[in-house]
Amino acid sequence: MKLALFGGSFDPIHNGHLAIAKQAKLALELDEVHFILAKQSPFKVIQGDESPDMFIDERGKAAQQRFEILKTALSEKEYVDLNFKAIDIELKRSAPSYSYQTVDYYKAKYPDAELFWIMGEDNYYSLDKWKNSEYLIENLEFIVLRRREVELGEPEHAAKSENLSSGKAHKEKTTDMLKKAHFLQSPYYDVSSTQIREAITNGSDLDFLAENLPNSIYGLVVQNYK
Repeated sequence: MKLALFGGSFDPIHNGHLAIAKQAKLALELDEVHFILAKQSPFKVIQGDESPDMFIDERGKAAQQRFEILKTALSEKEYVDLNFKAIDIELKRSAPSYSYQTVDYYKAKYPDAELFWIMGEDNYYSLDKWKNSEYLIENLEFIVLRRREVELGEPEHAAKSENLSSGKAHKEKTTDMLKKAHFLQSPYYDVSSTQIREAITNGSDLDFLAENLPNSIYGLVVQNYK
């Protein structure tokens, strides 16, 4: 089985996230894509109580609320047919939760699966900063979504690869990373979760919200993010 993990705060999930997952699934012929909702990113400052469902990232929503919205979005027939699944394993851990812990869980639960991780190119090129990055490189293949303004094979891509390789200690790791990376052009969706939240807060541009949120969660998102 080819199984991809797509981690994020999904605060809230929007059509851009879903388009990325769909492109990855079709391009790599994945069997399933699991949306791993992060309770707290190790790279973000979180405010809130210490209870499992109350980690709030600035203006964002508590983890359990985000998970319910994610689960509702993925219940639409198109995403059920694509085998998209909402996963809450990181909500059950003490925060922050690290990606290597999630990979360890999946290796135990699906020992015969070929595991992929869907990520943007900025995260890919900063993978050295992730905890236990060697473990991730050893046990994953990476589906890397490139920004649309940069074409595959352009000098920037080569330059970033060289930067990643700088220093003898990193060359072997970088070679392994590049061997296990599948670069895809990101689908065009000029939207972010921050823009969604701001549009709701400002009470403006309802057309923007309707265009960029799945129908099943439009009302939920507007209600929960006011």
